[in-house]
Amino acid sequence: MAERASGVEGVRRANLGEVLRLVHQNGPRSRAVLTAETGLNRSTVSDLVSGLVASGLVGEQQPDPTRRVAPESCSDGKSGCHRHRRQP
Repeated sequence: MAERASGVEGVRRANLGEVLRLVHQNGPRSRAVLTAETGLNRSTVSDLVSGLVASGLVGEQQPDPTRRVAPESCSDGKSGCHRHRRQP
């Protein structure tokens, strides 16, 4: 049983290292982005991030309310982006 426990702990350490590496190399990331980048499930990423926060290795902040998610190429309306317009 101790062998299994050390194997699980080794996987956890590797996952913690991967999350920390992504944040270090790429800057602030949301938990959703980390989930997509690592392929881990949401609850695992949440647990890992909570552990890193508790250790003081990363910090969390509220999302920037002014950020918009849209490719720059959408600004000309020619790139196939679909915009929803209100009908008067």
